Amino acid sequence: MVFFMDAQVVVDLGRVAQDLQLRKVQVSAVVELLDSGNTVPFITRYRKEVTGGLDEEQIRAIQHRVGQLRQLAERRLTILRTLEAQGTITDELRQAIERADTSKRLEDLYLPYKPKKQTLATIAREKGLGPLADAIWMRDEAVRNLAELLPGMVNPEKQLNTEEEVITGVQHILAEKISEDAEARHIARGVLWSGILQTTRAPSADAVEAAPSPEAGPQPGLDEFRNYFKYEEPIRHVPPHRILAINRGERRGVLKVKLDFDREQILAGIKQALHIEDHPHRELLEKCVADAIDRLLVRSLDREVRGEITEWAEGHAVDVFARNLRNLLLQPPVHSRRVLAIDPGYRTGCKWTVLDEIGNLLDQGTMFPHLKRKKKTKKKSMSATTGTQVADESADDDDKDEAVSGAGDDRTGDDEPPALDADAVHRSTDGDSAEDHGLEAEINKDWKEITEGGFVGGTNAPIHPKHRGDQPKKGPRRRPAWFGIVIPPPGIFDEPKPAPDKPAVDQEQNISRRDRSKKLLADLEAKLGNK
Repeated sequence: MVFFMDAQVVVDLGRVAQDLQLRKVQVSAVVELLDSGNTVPFITRYRKEVTGGLDEEQIRAIQHRVGQLRQLAERRLTILRTLEAQGTITDELRQAIERADTSKRLEDLYLPYKPKKQTLATIAREKGLGPLADAIWMRDEAVRNLAELLPGMVNPEKQLNTEEEVITGVQHILAEKISEDAEARHIARGVLWSGILQTTRAPSADAVEAAPSPEAGPQPGLDEFRNYFKYEEPIRHVPPHRILAINRGERRGVLKVKLDFDREQILAGIKQALHIEDHPHRELLEKCVADAIDRLLVRSLDREVRGEITEWAEGHAVDVFARNLRNLLLQPPVHSRRVLAIDPGYRTGCKWTVLDEIGNLLDQGTMFPHLKRKKKTKKKSMSATTGTQVADESADDDDKDEAVSGAGDDRTGDDEPPALDADAVHRSTDGDSAEDHGLEAEINKDWKEITEGGFVGGTNAPIHPKHRGDQPKKGPRRRPAWFGIVIPPPGIFDEPKPAPDKPAVDQEQNISRRDRSKKLLADLEAKLGNK
């Protein structure tokens, strides 16, 4: 992400420095470098004297936080311009928008003025009930006696046939106004975050198991979600892996998820915030508050809370995968051990290479632990033209692929690994020297012992050219193939060491030089004392 300076967008860098526990000078320097088009790796490596030695993580944190504040500032300017164009901006609303420090608060303030699709409230306003609802909301004295005004509002041409329909339309307008109030949304959001996440078995679970979706591929049974058929936990305490599992079950139609919250707490909080207790039309507004909670407010905030916890769980999963990958990439190399590296192959055999303790090539070749060779058989058949017997030499299907032992086979492209079985190893004798067969026989003989050393890892890179030995001049170029590394048990490839001429060294060699000096001094003082 590259930041671009905007004269109208102002960001408090002191706030960024306070949030990240850095100096303002460092934050200002990093922002200036980023705005100039410099990348994070470049700043980290070559601009340490400017940033005060900040590492890559700190610079990225500054980049992310400043980006958030700039987006908030740009959104604030957009909302203010829109409200000014609509002519609905007031001094109180402007101050509230300028004080908003989060995107949620900013969007809550802008929600009543945002263009909407057709709702029950908009339909009621089209029928001419908007002024009446606004007068009730503003406590206008002209509508204090509402019973006297209702008969005059009945108009069959506007589909207002009864006084009940008039009251219902007014309630729809007031309920929407309450659900869009920033303070009411703040109260309801806090109660929902303190609620409980509940999951139950969906009625369609049996149908999903009997007929899984073909688009989703192979589906596991209901056992994967059996723990969530009757499950509840405070939403703030649900671990990330459970959130992702619940979402999977809900998408498959196996689980039914809902948020359980204290409805009465939301009702009491909104009444207190909107001062409904002392309103002249208190009963009407209480019905409107209940309708706003059940029909509008909770549904909107439920999606918001579920979306936030899902985003948090997915981010946590990415962090876990990143840490695991980092540990794999930072795995130290094999040290002070001779290594047998094997490139599994089915058609062209398994290429093997033996490296010493520092990676130098000791030997290499090819073996066929999976191949079962059969002798050629002669079949006699009658010639169709002469009627004489003709000898026909045919080979089994396994004989069609000639396997050459040694490092000269450069062909790969194997689709499946071999079934390694040392007791059923069969090798071809066509075109191989006695030295090659002797080496291959030695490798195949010790196959089981070698594989007991364990599997370390693999790579998609072929053997380095300097480790390949003599290569054939003909044939296609070797393509990268899976490359496995097996650590043999100690002594398999080691040179035999001569027997020691003197007994084993005592434990004094493991003593440090300082401790050994102390011991010698103590022995000398003891000898001098005895004399």
